Amino acid sequence: MNLLPKDSDGRAKMQEHIDASITRLIADENERRRDPFGMTLALVFIGLAVWAASFPVRNEGSSLWWLVAIPLGVIGVVGFVQDATPRKRNERGQVIRE
Repeated sequence: MNLLPKDSDGRAKMQEHIDASITRLIADENERRRDPFGMTLALVFIGLAVWAASFPVRNEGSSLWWLVAIPLGVIGVVGFVQDATPRKRNERGQVIRE
């Protein structure tokens, strides 16, 4: 900002943009939140996937354990990403669509 001339149109526009961005950031900070229950459930799914994958990796079980481990892992990762992303949510943690 200090590199722009004081009477420049660009300086005024940039200052307005910065002010608007800060105001929007503060407003979103109070409205958007994560879903801790969904994140915990997703971590449980990921843990179960690691547990199920440990059997074929250690050669103690059938390779069919991969059929259990892979879907559990995918569900866990997708669920964690969705619930860890800050979004507008209602009291029950469901995403509010705008």
